Amino acid sequence: MIPAALLVGLLWLARNSLAVDLDHAFRPAAEAVLAGHSPYPPPTADAVAARTGFVYLPFASFLFVPFAFMPPLVAELVGTVLVVAAGAAALWVLGVRDWRCYGVALACMPVLSAIQTANLTLPLVLALAVVWALRGRAVTPGVVLALTLGTKLFLWPVVVWFLATRRYRAAATAGATTAFLIVGGWVLLGFSGAREYPDLLRMLSTVLGPDSYTPVALMTDLGAPTQAARAVGLMLAIAALVACWVLARRGDEKRSFTFAIVAALLFTPIVWLHYFALLFVPIAIAHRRLSGLWAMPLLLWFFGAGFGNGTTVQNALTLITVAGVVGLTLRTSERGEPTLSVKATVATAPL
Repeated sequence: MIPAALLVGLLWLARNSLAVDLDHAFRPAAEAVLAGHSPYPPPTADAVAARTGFVYLPFASFLFVPFAFMPPLVAELVGTVLVVAAGAAALWVLGVRDWRCYGVALACMPVLSAIQTANLTLPLVLALAVVWALRGRAVTPGVVLALTLGTKLFLWPVVVWFLATRRYRAAATAGATTAFLIVGGWVLLGFSGAREYPDLLRMLSTVLGPDSYTPVALMTDLGAPTQAARAVGLMLAIAALVACWVLARRGDEKRSFTFAIVAALLFTPIVWLHYFALLFVPIAIAHRRLSGLWAMPLLLWFFGAGFGNGTTVQNALTLITVAGVVGLTLRTSERGEPTLSVKATVATAPL
């Protein structure tokens, strides 16, 4: 009850700005596809700078079609409830039963940002939790991951984790299902906007990348040449992916899974504050009860910016905090602290 009361109070304070992404990106995209139009804005700097355009893969626009038939207020409430439920379900799937963990997670700024905007971040957290919990199955984790990759390719390093842990059927399923969803989505749109879509993504990265929470943005803020900053950022991302592979081959699935999530955050050119809600997956895997690890993301309240990465100092402190969370999670997993124990019936199930 206490986490629920905390959530209601925090949402009441933000009642005039709920479901921002749902209102300005997803519902308009769904309405556009219902009318037979492209859901995408033009690939111009002005259109992208508004941060309200739909930039996901076509499959995502069809997922939100039901919201197009709802009155705006109803859509906002339903969308908010669904993302909250997704976040809570993720912790439950990972075996977290300590209500204090739910309260801390809800009070964390990245989670609140994800709830306030009603975007896809917390559903992605749930997908990662399901992939981990059902990792013993052959096909199901691949289907679950594909449902995220069909909307945005952000979590593609998890496919590498499948391969590194020799889950070849899951990797093949993820690849085939993702291809089907992407191609099928474009077919349903009549390939409207397909030619301009790569230009839209490049413009998005160019305009909004410097204002997001990435090592590249921080280095350019500190005066590094853009190409050099991008090269360092790419090397960090590749290093995380290599660590994911090496640890997986050594049988250390927990830490390799953490590095797959870190690699996803490092490879994407744009990272908003709510993206860091993904870190609650490795946190919950490492500790199913409240600990100092759970409390570390609360530090983001002191310097996290609501939109954009704020000042250079704010960006640096945010990335340092995130690195600290990752480091402590890896250290906890290495020591063999309590982690999720998947039931034998799940671990041996054929699907």
